[in-house]
Amino acid sequence: MNTQNFCFVLKQNSHLLREGCFGLEKENVRVNQDGTLALTPHPAVFGDKGKHPYITTDFSESQVEMITPPLPSVGEALGFMETLHDVVTENIGDELLWPQSLPPVLKENQEIPIAHYSGEFKDKEYYRQKLAGTYGKERQLISGIHFNFSFSEKLMDILLKSGVCGNSMEEVRETVYFRVVRNFLKYRWLFIWLYGESPLAEETLNVISLKTGEKQPMKCGVSLSLRTSPLGYRNREEFFIDYSSLEAYNMSIDKLIRENRIDGPHELYLPVRIKFLEKDNGSPSYIEVRIVDLDPFTKSGVCASAIYFSHLLLVYSLLKEEKGSLTEEELQRATRIQDMASCYGRDEKKELKCCSITVQQKATSILEDMERILSEYGVLDNETYHQEMQHNLYLVQNPEKRIGMVLYENINRVGFVPFHLEKA
Repeated sequence: MNTQNFCFVLKQNSHLLREGCFGLEKENVRVNQDGTLALTPHPAVFGDKGKHPYITTDFSESQVEMITPPLPSVGEALGFMETLHDVVTENIGDELLWPQSLPPVLKENQEIPIAHYSGEFKDKEYYRQKLAGTYGKERQLISGIHFNFSFSEKLMDILLKSGVCGNSMEEVRETVYFRVVRNFLKYRWLFIWLYGESPLAEETLNVISLKTGEKQPMKCGVSLSLRTSPLGYRNREEFFIDYSSLEAYNMSIDKLIRENRIDGPHELYLPVRIKFLEKDNGSPSYIEVRIVDLDPFTKSGVCASAIYFSHLLLVYSLLKEEKGSLTEEELQRATRIQDMASCYGRDEKKELKCCSITVQQKATSILEDMERILSEYGVLDNETYHQEMQHNLYLVQNPEKRIGMVLYENINRVGFVPFHLEKA
């Protein structure tokens, strides 16, 4: 691919860079008034959980999942999710939706009911039983948000007609989405550092160690996002996925399946995933960002600034120069930096071993580069996106104002359960 020509075409059509389809998926655990896990079945008012397009269950029968359709803006996706949240809240009686990614109070030997399915969906239940045995039910109760994004079809058509990144729509999609994912994987730690919101777990929570299989307390360092830490929601082992091309990507996943290390692509608990729809003939359809924590300060549980920044980071990842591949060593380094942001994110003076500078200095450097490139391409001409970019620059200069830091102070002051019950 001729990068110079590719960037020229994008700049000529910069008004399309902000456009696309936006979707959100969100999980909340249902709890009783005292913060203990609700053991009631998924509310019948929502109908068949296997068929409802917007409201279903995740791992547990006690874990509600809400899903928006693809919508034309971040604002509309946020609004739709708030409506779903209201509908669920109004139909669970005296129960509450737990507003934290990390689980509520779990009693000793707590029964955690796996989501029940029947008929054609029974395989979903069997799959959850397998996950429970591998990762432990406590870990499976960890909840969060997935942000789904696809670029404008108009932009894809223009790229195809220009011939700068492929001679078919399948090739264009492959070039665009794999480039974005390669860059996003390198910069994902910055999102966690800015918007991590699971700094502390309930003090009695233990999860199965992915290394030893033994139960251990859910604690690490001066944590900001335990959900995205090595103790959180990830695979038992670290996999090397080849993102250099669609063919290489498929081969690396097929190899994991053949070796019985995963059941299928759905068992890859990666920070970001490429998703495929039948209509796109096996080429990438959209990107799923999986590192967004629930926000206890927002009614719907979705922090708008976190979603806008995620979108900006995806667009930046398209525009930022890169070499077209990630080595296993580079992927491992990106994971180590993610772990640092997750486990030591409250220490802004923590030094990055790779660069001999502090996390705050590195974050400042990336955000300033983001502002420069996104401004050059006109992405920040929109007032909302301009304000969100300025908000992130403010946070990096005032790290104590980050939402995860404010959350940590509140939990310390009030207590984990009382604080989250009040927010619920």
